[in-house]
Amino acid sequence: MKLWFLLIIFGLLCVGIAARARGQTGENVEVRSGINHDEFDRLLKKYVNEQGLVDYGAWKQNQADISALDGYVKQFANKIDIPAQGNEKAASLVNVYNALVLRWILSSTSVRRTDLLT
Repeated sequence: MKLWFLLIIFGLLCVGIAARARGQTGENVEVRSGINHDEFDRLLKKYVNEQGLVDYGAWKQNQADISALDGYVKQFANKIDIPAQGNEKAASLVNVYNALVLRWILSSTSVRRTDLLT
């Protein structure tokens, strides 16, 4: 749990430092309106328990769910016809960040749920 928390904090710090270095704020980041978050929600309900712990081992064993996560992330690469605004934009950016971190962890060859609990 401590390692997971530290990874999240480190990631947020890196994003913040990079944004300041380039003079960027969330104001000039665009994300497509109408992203469907249902599949990501289903995956989180399936693999995250009530304490917020992720069963990475089970998720890594299910190629269909890894593909579903990839499909969810691919929505963000689509052309932005209508940009999201306000809460929709904020929720989409937080969700894609979390999805990408999860995908990175799942791509690791040695991560197990117990690795992140200690």
